Amino acid sequence: TVKPVLITGPGDVGPTTFGQFLVTILNGTAPAVPFGGLSMVDARDAADGMIRAAERGKNGEHYILSNRYATTTE
Repeated sequence: TVKPVLITGPGDVGPTTFGQFLVTILNGTAPAVPFGGLSMVDARDAADGMIRAAERGKNGEHYILSNRYATTTE
């Protein structure tokens, strides 16, 4: 089973709800920024990890796809 964390990356044209949240933080228009952080993975890396898991993964195994932890103030 492949389990990507929060997927981010180019092409978030909506933007998604989280993408809009990031825009408000980056623009300095967010009413508040929560403490803590999030594990994220670039969409391209998540796709690569899913392909690799399909090709080489083992039945019953779980693969967490993450490549970056960022604090919300970062």
